[in-house]
Amino acid sequence: MTTIFPIKDMSLSGVLNADVQAAGRKSAIDKGQYQDFKASGQMQASNFVYAGKNVPMPVSVPSAKMTFSPQNITLSNLVAKVGKSDFTANGAINNYLNYVFRKNQLLKGNFNLSSGLIDVNELMGPPSTETKPVANEAKMSVFEVPANIDFNLTVKAAKVSYDKYDISNARGAVQVKDKTVYFKDMALNMLDGTVKMNGSYATINPKKPKVDIDFGIEKMDIQQAFGAFNTVKLLAPIAKFAKGIFSTNLKFNSDLDEHMMPVYSSINAEGLTNIIQAIVDGFEPINKLAASLGSNEFKKLELNNVLTKFKIKDGRLNVAPFDIKTKGMVMNVQDLMELTKPWTISWD
Repeated sequence: MTTIFPIKDMSLSGVLNADVQAAGRKSAIDKGQYQDFKASGQMQASNFVYAGKNVPMPVSVPSAKMTFSPQNITLSNLVAKVGKSDFTANGAINNYLNYVFRKNQLLKGNFNLSSGLIDVNELMGPPSTETKPVANEAKMSVFEVPANIDFNLTVKAAKVSYDKYDISNARGAVQVKDKTVYFKDMALNMLDGTVKMNGSYATINPKKPKVDIDFGIEKMDIQQAFGAFNTVKLLAPIAKFAKGIFSTNLKFNSDLDEHMMPVYSSINAEGLTNIIQAIVDGFEPINKLAASLGSNEFKKLELNNVLTKFKIKDGRLNVAPFDIKTKGMVMNVQDLMELTKPWTISWD
């Protein structure tokens, strides 16, 4: 095959069985009269290996089968391995004839994907060995969602390795449609807790991407969450000084800049956080409170089952008043301003 169709800097091996027939008039496709266009047959790959200069690691496909009809291409029994990552998939691509022969047609598809391990770090390729100043490190750029696809994908992965985090039991559904990626009933276990998410990422205007997320965390370690999520750093900088367990629900929408970071002035969010158990130590407002009371024992603040409601609008973060009871004293946290200003605290 590669002798007939030379492919530069790439090697293929394996066995391919193909028996596909296609015949008919393009006008039948244009009119949606698929019964008048003949397309049938199948392609089956065994022990297929793809490697090349531009491929970070060989792609191995022990088995895959595609069946053709005028209406769709059905994928079955796909088993693939890329480095340490493994995948099995099945599904169908619909409207492919219109997509190939006519302009601006939707390519539709439905797929089920499962994996024992997805090593994102390896799939992204080895880190650069070039030494660069921190200020010049590569930043994320906007990913534009294609306009002419309508795909539904269900995903299940027993384990995912991403950055320094080990993620397990990842599952959910993804829909790609109208320049938007929709996340449905996504869930995973990480940092000793559970993360759940519904929402969307839209590039209808590629220069101003938008996110709209309904996000939940259950019984997660505060310090690990602070290190992992920019959202926690943004909304709760006090978490840097806290050790313990928390749960939260957050509804969040925002514009994104060219580096995929939230535009602060566009953020709108509201949620409820339950600090199940925590100790706050080293937080400057608490240190000042202890100094005012003349007692160092108040420098460490113990929290148990503290519920807090918060809202961000027009770039301002407001926390609804709530009480903290500790060491025989009741403190009332009244407000949090401008995302970075300190808490206002009164006590009885």
